[in-house]
Amino acid sequence: MKNAACLRFGWTTFSRHLGSLLAIGASVASCLMIVHWGLRLTGESVLADAIEVVLSGLFMTGLFNACRRAALGRTPQLTDALAPFGQRPGHALAVSAVVSSGLLLSGIGVFITLFVFAFSLILVCEGESWMQALLHSKRLVVQNPGRVLGLLAALLVLNLLGALLLGVGLLVTAPISVLATIGLRMELDARSHTPGFMQLKLAR
Repeated sequence: MKNAACLRFGWTTFSRHLGSLLAIGASVASCLMIVHWGLRLTGESVLADAIEVVLSGLFMTGLFNACRRAALGRTPQLTDALAPFGQRPGHALAVSAVVSSGLLLSGIGVFITLFVFAFSLILVCEGESWMQALLHSKRLVVQNPGRVLGLLAALLVLNLLGALLLGVGLLVTAPISVLATIGLRMELDARSHTPGFMQLKLAR
């Protein structure tokens, strides 16, 4: 599966579950906005920033979990997006904290952590511990840097285009990006014959 095929899979799966994923995406985006502006009302502080990172990580894991369900050929539900708050939230928070730690290394740092740990939230949703997910993602990226970088670059452009549409376009481009990333992760694990990779079969 080339990167173009991953993008096509993302679009096809998104269009198949259009209503559900749009509703879930809108719910997640609304929650993120409420968290952001609610914390801003309390004033600028390190604590407020930390709380925002924590809650944002859980909400984004929820979006990944809902998209994973769609990738499995099932209809995603709002409960899938809320699952990380009640099921193993510590693992999602740990992964989000590691990825966000790139901000401490200046702007370029977060791009590095996003690149190396591109698959970590997906893997947490599949049941891996936060450390297993980070190491698993790192191994896949190190073995296939060109493929991962190429897809992430395409997804960056896609989401920039979505942001230009008054941000509303992100309700479409964000789920497509997650689904495309899931598609690439499945392919790379299948090629490396990782035990358990057949847990995620792309819906045809």
